[in-house]
Amino acid sequence: MEQLIAVGLKESVYLGLSLFLIFWILKENQKREKEMREDINKREEDYKKLLAETNQMITKNQEIIKELTEKLEVVNAIKNDVQEIKININSKK
Repeated sequence: MEQLIAVGLKESVYLGLSLFLIFWILKENQKREKEMREDINKREEDYKKLLAETNQMITKNQEIIKELTEKLEVVNAIKNDVQEIKININSKK
């Protein structure tokens, strides 16, 4: 790279500066791409953690819903029993 710039400078200052600028831009783009890649990887890791936490919450919520459904069935059974008892009491009167 440095040899190319030196040859360019012998030909013309503008050619040497142009070559320097091209190589500098390429180097900076490599740095930026590396940083972006690292940022993407970090975001992917964060996303996976968040997804795992969300799945745990969903599982827990499903368990709670199941428990509440079972309790509601018990309450409905009690309600039906009370209604039958009322009907039996009223029919005996």
